Amino acid sequence: MSNSFVSQQHAQLRVKGFAIVLALHLLLVYALASGLARKGLEIIKKPLEVMLVKEQLELPPPEPLPPMKDIRMPDVFVARVDAPPPPIQLEPPPPVLVKPPERPREIQPPSPSAITISAPAATDNNAKAQIASLENEYAGRIRSMLNAAKRYPNSREARQLRPQGTVKVWIEVDRAGRLLGSGIEASAGTLLLDNEALRTVRNVAYSAFPAELFVGQASRRFIIPIEYQHAEGG
Repeated sequence: MSNSFVSQQHAQLRVKGFAIVLALHLLLVYALASGLARKGLEIIKKPLEVMLVKEQLELPPPEPLPPMKDIRMPDVFVARVDAPPPPIQLEPPPPVLVKPPERPREIQPPSPSAITISAPAATDNNAKAQIASLENEYAGRIRSMLNAAKRYPNSREARQLRPQGTVKVWIEVDRAGRLLGSGIEASAGTLLLDNEALRTVRNVAYSAFPAELFVGQASRRFIIPIEYQHAEGG
């Protein structure tokens, strides 16, 4: 079979199908226009309603509800949100026992008969005063010895200036009477007198300390004033 023949058959089939579809549409339009379709719907609707009513009538009766006394509601705990919290019970602290202060003991003054005055105390004071007097006497002897040994400066400058005044010298002497050191404690205002006073204290022989004086001291420092007057120079 040629291709042209096949094409003709396909065209004929399409024409027939189109004619059938057109005929059905025309029949439907006619049925709607004449009311035939509405009657067909009513005929179909009635058996359906009868079937629905029959099915409703044939439904089994509902089961009876159990009595209310046999129905037990579950326990439900409903918490109130607005209820205040239970008060907290606080135990009071134990009482603190405060011990009263002890009363001071009364001190009984001793009776006059129990007070005794020992005589050695007065004796000790007298001994100390006597020793202090001897120490001052030893320092006085040194002063007298230095002032007796002093010489007015004999230099030409001293004869021209004729200085006068008091030189305070310090000396340190050990217990054997040896001179350990010396110096000017207070100047007379001129080197002529100061140097002469130092020459004097360094050329004098000092006596040893008595055993009862300056106890516990290996040496003693003394400050001695030496006075100079121009008339003594001659």
